Amino acid sequence: MTGQDLGKLPKEFWGDSDYEFWVYVPAKYKDDVHRVLLEKFHADNPNVVDQFKDSNSTDDVILALVEKLYAGNPKAVDQFKDFMRSQGIPAEFDSWA
Repeated sequence: MTGQDLGKLPKEFWGDSDYEFWVYVPAKYKDDVHRVLLEKFHADNPNVVDQFKDSNSTDDVILALVEKLYAGNPKAVDQFKDFMRSQGIPAEFDSWA
């Protein structure tokens, strides 16, 4: 997941008007990411994991869940990182200005 800040504040803080940042989860944790995002999105439906367990489109499900849970949220990258880590899933943060 990536984010970007543009404009005056990044320029004042970083010396560049473009600040980019991202969080990366190693591919070997894809199934874990899939499971915890499903559980987070459907916290009131305990059978949701079983409903998608045999899906051949894990990547599509993950992308759809990330969009539903984090789209339009200016703190999405940090919240996603923190949520992954709270679930025991390594999430590496990096940035570039």
